[in-house]
Amino acid sequence: MSATSERIRTYEVTIGDHLLPYIVNGDASGLTDAEIREFDNFAESVATEGVPDGYTFGHFSPQESVGFATCEVSGGDGECHLVEIVFFHNHA
Repeated sequence: MSATSERIRTYEVTIGDHLLPYIVNGDASGLTDAEIREFDNFAESVATEGVPDGYTFGHFSPQESVGFATCEVSGGDGECHLVEIVFFHNHA
């Protein structure tokens, strides 16, 4: 976990650079159908199962490059970025 406050809670994950256009603006060009499904399944899991008590999933927020690493979505190795998963408190 990277940050916690009363209103917002964030967690960082490492995600392959090839997924960033899809995360940022929904641009799936260059991705295979399998990669799209893989990320969509990951995002659905985060938005439903990974939500801290009292919070609602907000959005993904790409951060800095981490260079060559393992993507937590695909399990593949390549150029990656840290991506914050942002959750908003339900009553803040």
